[in-house]
Amino acid sequence: MTLSFRPPIILTGIPPIDQLHLEMADALAWVSLLPEDEFCAGYGALLEKVEHAFAVEEMWMEETDYPGLRQHREQHARLLGGLHHAHARVKGGDVALGKEVTRELLPAWLEVHMATMDVPMGAAIRFCGMREDQEAAP
Repeated sequence: MTLSFRPPIILTGIPPIDQLHLEMADALAWVSLLPEDEFCAGYGALLEKVEHAFAVEEMWMEETDYPGLRQHREQHARLLGGLHHAHARVKGGDVALGKEVTRELLPAWLEVHMATMDVPMGAAIRFCGMREDQEAAP
């Protein structure tokens, strides 16, 4: 499947963080183009990818005593709550909602979140000395 859609990515300049964001964008692009009969499973896989990326970011913020951790974690939790709610509806057959989430709502949220939360987080983590080659696994 050729990806003709890819959400905008705002780079932080920290390769491990940027790699997480690129992987999430690729997963989002992939699932947004799935046919209806494959969409529910793809949405579930995307949800796992987002949960993983958020867990890794939060681990890095904890390790560096990032002062914005609470607010950042709250944004992650709110989004995940919405994504899980939508997943339940997708499982019930509301693929249109899932497509709207993956093509419009989530890309817009991620763009704002990356610009306002992840770029400052990246600067703080860089200041605290995250290694350029640090793995993205928690």
